[in-house]
Amino acid sequence: MSLELIVIAAVSENGVIGKDNCLPWNIPQDLARFKQLTSNHPIIMGKNTYESIGRALPHRLNIVLSKTRSDFAGAHAYTSLGDAINDLSNNSPPAAGIDYSQVFVIGGQKIYQEALLLADRLEITHVYQTIEGEKIARFPRIGEEWQCITQDEHEGFAFATYVKKHA
Repeated sequence: MSLELIVIAAVSENGVIGKDNCLPWNIPQDLARFKQLTSNHPIIMGKNTYESIGRALPHRLNIVLSKTRSDFAGAHAYTSLGDAINDLSNNSPPAAGIDYSQVFVIGGQKIYQEALLLADRLEITHVYQTIEGEKIARFPRIGEEWQCITQDEHEGFAFATYVKKHA
């Protein structure tokens, strides 16, 4: 089965996705969109993202990538993104009510860097703020290979969908 790999993130004007292991903003519409898009699908995240959320997210198959830890309550652990994608493309690990045709990568910084090379689509919330600080995580630059196909403007942010340009 072929799956669509989707990277989903909220990103500030200067590329920040997190500060001090937290989202540096509170945008209820972004959280609602995240829930609507990712519910009933597998989600892949790094260990730090899992720990910052503090639990597995309900109504999703939670996959956590970690080379140092394998016990995540309510989630399946993998050591590599490739292994996780390979299993998910074969509807594994099995989970009732999960649609494996779309898999969402939800962070953080290291996982996004790797996933951007493999992704089919980006769902980005552009947050019109500049975030400064010591402990910040950044989203990789969205390169020329990506084309924005929709952008829905709101006050202080916009929802954008990107797809890979065909050569």
